[in-house]
Amino acid sequence: MLFAAALLALAQTPIGLDCDFRVEAREAEIGQPVRCELVVNHPGGTKVNVDLEALLPDDGWFLLDEPKLLTSRHAANGSPGSTTTVAWTMAALESGAHSVPAPPVMCEIEGVAQTCADSTREIAIGTALLEGEDAPRPPARATLPAADAESRYVSPLWFLLLPVGIAALVLAYRFARRPRVAAEAPIPPARDRLAALDLELPPDEFCRALREHLRGGFDERAGQERRGLTDEEWLAAFVADAELHERLAKLLETCEAVRFGGRTPTRFAIEGLKHEALELVPKQEESA
Repeated sequence: MLFAAALLALAQTPIGLDCDFRVEAREAEIGQPVRCELVVNHPGGTKVNVDLEALLPDDGWFLLDEPKLLTSRHAANGSPGSTTTVAWTMAALESGAHSVPAPPVMCEIEGVAQTCADSTREIAIGTALLEGEDAPRPPARATLPAADAESRYVSPLWFLLLPVGIAALVLAYRFARRPRVAAEAPIPPARDRLAALDLELPPDEFCRALREHLRGGFDERAGQERRGLTDEEWLAAFVADAELHERLAKLLETCEAVRFGGRTPTRFAIEGLKHEALELVPKQEESA
């Protein structure tokens, strides 16, 4: 009985976060790719938030590719739950000893926000030339004869240009990642939109657009947005000229009858509505 109760209590224990931060190399050269991976085991059905803006330790690093995010329904550590993995590749711009911290992680479990414990990995970044060297060192696996090594001498000037080239790549990459905002085309005046209204539209859609452009022309002239008013409220409040008021009311009533009264106007009637609207819009200056 005690053993069964212990198993039941263990099954009811909420699963927390289990984070494993990995850096594949402990040593690298300037500009050499370094792959990192953050594995987060968490309860199934919970959402893990990883701060992707904090993948780079500082300005001395740059990303070589877009971060990859993958969620599995089976936890990598064998416990019940899911696994979320974030992988990215970066490179260093400066030599020396670097501390690479894991990016912040947050997960809400049973209404309680939980975070991973701080985790940091150390990596040593070397330069292409050591102190006292005047030529690049051959790869560790290469064994060149003395004469062959002398014939393959490379001027150190190339390595002076290396940081400049890497910096240019970083600037180009950051510029490419900037969001491009497309220039918005200016909205034409209501009268121009009214003149361009297609007579081939379905009658109810045509009348809806005609009403919008007709009232919009007067609203533009007054510099006020008055779409929330009914036609009656709009006419009573902002159209003082009696003749203009009567013509506008008749035109708006016709549009409402087509849209909601089931009336089907002929092509000739549609053309007449558009002509009447174009006649009324310019008179906004006279009634202002």
